Amino acid sequence: MEQFQTDGTFSLRNAAVRSPKSFFWFNRITPKDLIEGLNEGIERIAKDWPSEAEILHLGVIFPEIKRVKDNVLESAHDKLRMPEAKLQDLIRHGFRKIGASPIPFRAKDSPNEIADIEFFRVRIGKRLTSFAVVVKGFNSIPGKRLSWEDISHQVTKAQMLGKPDHVMVISAKEPKDTVVTYLTMYGQAVENPNLVVFVPPRELLRFILSSEHS
Repeated sequence: MEQFQTDGTFSLRNAAVRSPKSFFWFNRITPKDLIEGLNEGIERIAKDWPSEAEILHLGVIFPEIKRVKDNVLESAHDKLRMPEAKLQDLIRHGFRKIGASPIPFRAKDSPNEIADIEFFRVRIGKRLTSFAVVVKGFNSIPGKRLSWEDISHQVTKAQMLGKPDHVMVISAKEPKDTVVTYLTMYGQAVENPNLVVFVPPRELLRFILSSEHS
């Protein structure tokens, strides 16, 4: 317990001083070097960590979806099964309503996956922000849950082609446990930790219901 101070808070200095001497001998450093190095690392992490204002989600872009009550979502769940083309039109219309830039012609993939990637540029607050939007309809996801393999080619292509500020991945099915982790890791790999904005089915359903009443 010696690494803690008398008030119960963790003390980096106490932890360093109480570390085995062999650790410092093998690494050719002093306790002061360890403390300074850890502090520098913590400062870098804190600097790169996004503030709450920087963490985007669909409710930031379309605040009206927050008005959709939780108790109406369960009874409307079947709306997530709408054809992907209709879902894409709904997303496109929503972006146009908030002043998004013109939408380019859509590339064709398969009958179930009508569109590939669409690019938007829209003002959020005082900043003009670019998005590449990947929509995964219910029938374009072969498994019970969205996998990394279902979206990896589109996410990587969106980043390479458009270099957007964000890639928005909208899914009509819940993701597997590893999906959000892989999306975050990919963002870090391309030096944009906030690259991917993942929109889960529940948030998508709020958008659908809100759009029907707008």
